[in-house]
Amino acid sequence: MKSKRDQQHMMADVNPTSVQDLSAFVETTMQNLQGTFQAMSNQIISRMDEMGTRIDDLEKNVSELMTLAGMDEPVEDRKQ
Repeated sequence: MKSKRDQQHMMADVNPTSVQDLSAFVETTMQNLQGTFQAMSNQIISRMDEMGTRIDDLEKNVSELMTLAGMDEPVEDRKQ
């Protein structure tokens, strides 16, 4: 992935001289944005999945600790 500075430098170097050049430039820019967005989306989803797994593990550990401490009833039952 190119840095923001590299992307800005490339944009400054582009001087479309026709509608076709401008169209190609916009298309390339949109494809780059789509690729960046997709990569970021994938990273966010991966981190959310990891967080979900960690929360599940934490809930399991808390439940096991409660059982060891003699607090067998689930937390949901005590709220009522």
